[in-house]
Amino acid sequence: MTKKITPKRIVNAVLSRIPFIAALRAKHRYNHAVQEWLSLAKAIAGKPSSQRFDRLLVIPPDPYTLTGSRGDHAMMTAVIDKARAKNPSMHIAVLTATDAADMAANKMGCVPLRAWQDMINPEQLYADLKSYAPDAVALLGADAMDGYYTSYGTLGYLIIGDLCARLGARVAFIGFSFNAAPAPELKAAFQHMHPSVRFNLRDAISNSRFKAFTSRDTHQVTDAAFCLKPDAQGAEYKSVSAWVSQQREAGNEVIGFNLHPMLIKHASTRQIKALVDGMVNVIAGVSQRKKVGWLLVPHDFRAKLADNICLDAIAKQLQARGLKNILHITGQPTAATLKGMVGLADGLVTGRMHLAIAALGMGVPVLALTYQDKFQGLFDYFNLPEWLLVSPNAVLETQDLIAKIEQFIDERSNLQKAIRAHLPKVQELSNNNFMFMDID
Repeated sequence: MTKKITPKRIVNAVLSRIPFIAALRAKHRYNHAVQEWLSLAKAIAGKPSSQRFDRLLVIPPDPYTLTGSRGDHAMMTAVIDKARAKNPSMHIAVLTATDAADMAANKMGCVPLRAWQDMINPEQLYADLKSYAPDAVALLGADAMDGYYTSYGTLGYLIIGDLCARLGARVAFIGFSFNAAPAPELKAAFQHMHPSVRFNLRDAISNSRFKAFTSRDTHQVTDAAFCLKPDAQGAEYKSVSAWVSQQREAGNEVIGFNLHPMLIKHASTRQIKALVDGMVNVIAGVSQRKKVGWLLVPHDFRAKLADNICLDAIAKQLQARGLKNILHITGQPTAATLKGMVGLADGLVTGRMHLAIAALGMGVPVLALTYQDKFQGLFDYFNLPEWLLVSPNAVLETQDLIAKIEQFIDERSNLQKAIRAHLPKVQELSNNNFMFMDID
């Protein structure tokens, strides 16, 4: 239903565009939610942890599209598969905020729980959570728990985790990263969390940062998506597999490639165009000196964040330049299918963390375009060299990135050996995300 335009709405819209006023409003909204949460938490007696595992609640990173990010889809699928392996008759609900998310939840065989609102209302959240009465709760923190995108959204997840713990659910934040500059206001919120809540950090660097910031006990794991099983059965996969075989027969290395708008925070149209133009020059430059087939891999399909904003333009420009060894994956394959597809490549250049995880999980080397300081911890698990971590600004420095990608191709075999040697331990640590599902 379209909201009626009123003078009050017009004034609010104008004021929200003034940075100083917008910041004051955001601070007030945050503080108000904290006060309501702490007052409610104090009034709740609390219950002992459930000794059942019949009802699971999954809190996704994006309750609006649910699976628009295939990284989110990968983590949710891994959690759901693990839960059903432990209890085939498990009842699983997923927190949602839209009709589209409800449909996505149903498609995964889960029940949507429409409890997320733009404005945090702790009392309403508590009522909705109490009504579902979960035995266990998996919160998929991903890369949002440090407040990089919004501290208000992070606060909402913390409130949900705390309230569920007070309801007697076993609560775990599934392996997430934590950057070097978390939002300061979140420090107190983490410290107010119920003591039974389990925090799983997905790398040693994030774990150290989180402990220093929150003084909370933690568990070091790896990303839950390492447990995702690849899908190599569908027509989409088989089409890509046939193209890869053709490239290999022609003597070409197959390099997967991804570029996305979030490499620059709040990127303007001009900045995105500069990234696209720079990467076209890089790919064309590498192609002059190396026999390469380029597999363009979208991994996020969320409107303004969609990878195809960049990849469509790149594919069009490369084709205009006469490059023929290019396949742009079309449609919107599942996370499991994309993992199978990227496993066909000889290497991957990407800025998407979970696309990198998909590749590494298949033993495929990765050159990462790092827009947050979160890739280093992932690469440390595989003892990969730091030169594989590249700033997005390198896209604009064409010759340097061309040389880096050529080095990546030349050293692919040794990188692959290192990855495969460390992968069993990484997968073991990924499984540790799910220890909260075990009943004492």
